[in-house]
Amino acid sequence: MVPLRFHAHVAGRFRCQLVLQSWRDIRVHLLEAVVTAEGGHAQLEFTTPAHLSVTQDIPLINESSQDWRLRGLVSGCGFYGPLVVYIRAGEKVCYPLTFRPTTQSIVTGRLSLLNDTDGTEHSFTLRGVGERSLPLDHVVLHCSVRQVTHSTLQVPNYSQHPLTCQVVSDLSIVSGPPTLDIKPGHTVPYTVSVSPWKRGKHTGTSFSLFLSLSLSLFLSLSLSPSLALSLSLCLSVSPSLSLSLSVSL
Repeated sequence: MVPLRFHAHVAGRFRCQLVLQSWRDIRVHLLEAVVTAEGGHAQLEFTTPAHLSVTQDIPLINESSQDWRLRGLVSGCGFYGPLVVYIRAGEKVCYPLTFRPTTQSIVTGRLSLLNDTDGTEHSFTLRGVGERSLPLDHVVLHCSVRQVTHSTLQVPNYSQHPLTCQVVSDLSIVSGPPTLDIKPGHTVPYTVSVSPWKRGKHTGTSFSLFLSLSLSLFLSLSLSPSLALSLSLCLSVSPSLSLSLSVSL
């Protein structure tokens, strides 16, 4: 038995030859040692409005002499990342981890990067905060007192389920179809009719859509005998969909 001692300063694959020689025999042994690094663990937190994406590039450095093949295992609603990443020896590659929440909520997840070359695993605990969504659009309508003005709103369904939306209004000057059906991943137009018939200021919630998608419309009207008025419409999605509408002369 020949005692051997091997000490590696970095992770990687090392090869060498061991030659045993005597006056009547020579034997050559090929030795290969695979050194793995200690697996790392970290925590990442993402914050973004609902339906908007935020991406964190995780730097990965291959200091070994072998090319790496890393498999990415991502869990948690709203987290996405590549399934496989290749890193050549001595190079640096970033793993893009994306968080895109569909609702206003807090979710947790996990990312595991498995190195098929040296057998190591780097894991990350994920926490994602989906905030109230930003406005999708801003529409300006020009209408006149005692005349009906129509506006078409594009109502999206970001979920994976069909939605049957019931529309409820507490403003007599705003009207539209009582229901709205939206297929998964589709956008359906909805026509709103505004018929200001007297001066004054009117406020209220115009729309409420049920089934995980809620649509609300806030309307503020300030009318005078003058015919011309400007109507400002703001559409936003927050765990669901909300509309903000203000009217000024």
